[in-house]
Amino acid sequence: MSKDLTSERVKNALKEIIRAKGFRYDDAAKALKVSLPTMRRWMSKGDLTLSQLSEFAQWLDLDLFELLDIAKRGTKKSAQFTDEQEKFFAGNPKAIIIFRMLARGASLDEIEKHLGLTSVQLQKQLLTLEKNDLINFYRNKTAKVRTVGPYQWKKDGPLEKAYLQKIVKATADQVFQRAQQSTKDDLETFEVLFRPFELWLQPKMQRQFFKELSEIVDKYHSVSKIEIAIDGRHESREVTGMLLGDAFSIWPKILPQ
Repeated sequence: MSKDLTSERVKNALKEIIRAKGFRYDDAAKALKVSLPTMRRWMSKGDLTLSQLSEFAQWLDLDLFELLDIAKRGTKKSAQFTDEQEKFFAGNPKAIIIFRMLARGASLDEIEKHLGLTSVQLQKQLLTLEKNDLINFYRNKTAKVRTVGPYQWKKDGPLEKAYLQKIVKATADQVFQRAQQSTKDDLETFEVLFRPFELWLQPKMQRQFFKELSEIVDKYHSVSKIEIAIDGRHESREVTGMLLGDAFSIWPKILPQ
């Protein structure tokens, strides 16, 4: 394997994909028809053969080249913009939409149509993105982001200051509106999630509840990273939500005093 693609990196990628998809080593052992001790040995010591890697990839609904590409690029760390890039995006909302669409594999024609831009207007935006080291813009009218997401914003950085409050408000408004418009079937099939709740919990149990909710989001965030890392799988939906839990009663805020 190349210097960028060691056996350890491939195994680390396999471990993360297995975990993100909700599988365990015993599931892998059954799928590849080996014993659990053998599977554990494969994942901890020595190299995996190409034949074994191909079997893993097939079980995980990947092809071998996708698996190796994920291992080469890595899926654990989120990309982070520089201060200058965050400042650029903070002052140019249209540019961040174009960048996000490119990161998801949208064509330039799709971006023009979605944003109602002319070719000249889009080209101007693409050149600015390239100038800020965010994309490569090729003269055959294609563009590609330089760093694969997901992307992490700096705490209290320009992007958070420019968009965080707007995102929170827009998310809350959209969730509430969608819940009102959703049919019973939407909710029962989990096309939409709208689940207000009120519980009585001891402080220790409350913290455990919040921890478990957070872990579920983290689990599917890992799945999302893998989806993003696999080129060509752009049929996945962008899912947006917001978890907020606190120890308070809502009733004094909505009932007349």
